[in-house]
Amino acid sequence: SGTSKGAALVNTLLAKIESVELGSPGGQIDGVVEIEQGVLASGTQIAFTADGGWVDVMDWRATGDFQVDSQVSQQEGEVTTKVDVGLTDVVLAGEEGGDPLLAGADLVLEAAAGALDVSGGVEAMSSSLEAISLDLTNAHVADITRFPIPSFADFTLDEGEVLVETHAVLTRQNGGEATIKVHGEEIDASYGEVAIKGNLLLDLNAATDDLSDQRFDFSDSSFKIDMVRIDDGKKTEEDWYFHLDMTEGWMRLKEPGEIVASAELRMKDTRPLIAILGQEKKIFNKLKGILNFKDVEGEADLEIAANRMEIEDFEIDSEGLKLKANLQIKDKQSAGIIYTKFHGIPFAIDMRGEKNDLVLRKPLKWYEEQTVPWAGQP
Repeated sequence: SGTSKGAALVNTLLAKIESVELGSPGGQIDGVVEIEQGVLASGTQIAFTADGGWVDVMDWRATGDFQVDSQVSQQEGEVTTKVDVGLTDVVLAGEEGGDPLLAGADLVLEAAAGALDVSGGVEAMSSSLEAISLDLTNAHVADITRFPIPSFADFTLDEGEVLVETHAVLTRQNGGEATIKVHGEEIDASYGEVAIKGNLLLDLNAATDDLSDQRFDFSDSSFKIDMVRIDDGKKTEEDWYFHLDMTEGWMRLKEPGEIVASAELRMKDTRPLIAILGQEKKIFNKLKGILNFKDVEGEADLEIAANRMEIEDFEIDSEGLKLKANLQIKDKQSAGIIYTKFHGIPFAIDMRGEKNDLVLRKPLKWYEEQTVPWAGQP
C-alpha cells in the first residue's frame, strides 16, 4: 500500500497494442502480489486510483478520474492476468490539448493475457495480450460545431444535443473494429440560406487493418435523419425523413477527411433537396412542381470530401417515376446531369455550364451519351 507515479505495469501489459497508452501523474496503489518462479501467480490483486489520468487512443486523449483493477487467477491449470481500467467524468480532446470534442463520458478498458514473467523487472516483461476492448458511454459532444465531419463549403452544424456510444476491440496487429452510435436531438444546421433542424441517428460499424492510417471500412452501416424541418421560406412538414443504408463504404478521419459509400436511400419527398440546390440553380425553382417526388426510394454512390460532394449513378425506378442523375456540389457551385420520366413525360437537365439547359428531344439517349468529369474518379 502506498503511492505510485504512474501506470507502468498496465502499459507493459498493453505494450503490443500500439495505438493505446495509459498515464497518470501519480496516485494510490493497494494490492497483494504473489510470485511463483518469477511469474505473477493466482491471488495477485492490484488496485490503483488517481484523481487524474489519461488513456491515449490514436490521436485522441481521454482524461478523467482514473482507476485500475488487475488480478491474476488460475483455472484448469492456466494463469490469466486481467486488467480493468476505468475513467469517469471523461473529457476527450486531441493529444495536443485544445477544446474538447466529448465531455462527461465514462470509459472502460478491459484486457486479458496469460502469465506475466516479472523476474527481469517491469522493463523486461512481455505480454501475450492479443486484444483489448474499449467502451465509451454517456459521451456528450461538447461543441457540435467542431464535430469531425469532412469540411463542406456552406454547410454548418450550429447547435444541438449529441450523444456518442462506442464499443471497440483493438488488436496487437494494430487493427480494430468498433460499433459507434451517434444520436442527435434537435440539431440545427444550415446550407447557405436554408435552415435545417431535425434528429439524427448514425449506426456505424467500422473496421480497419491499420489504426495509424485512420481509414475505416463502414459497410452495413446506416444514417437516418427524422422529424426534419427545412426552412427556405416554406417549411416542410415536421415528419420529413431521409434514411441511408450503406451497403459498402469507407471513410478517412485524418484531415481533411473523406467518405465514400454505395447506399440505398429513402426520403419522404425531394422538396428539401430542391430548396438546397435551388439557391444557386434557378431551374430547380422553375421545375420544383415537377421535380417534387414523394416516397422516394433509390440507390446511389456518394463521395464527400473537402468542399466537395458527389452523387454518382443516382437511380430511382418506381411506379410513375424514373430518375437518373450525376451531381456534384463543389466550392459552393453545383453541376451535373439529370434525366427523369414522371408519369410518362421524359426530360433531362444539363447543369454543366453557366446556363442550365432543358433537353426534351430523346432525353434518355442524350443522358446516356453524356459524361461528367468526376464520375468514377477516386
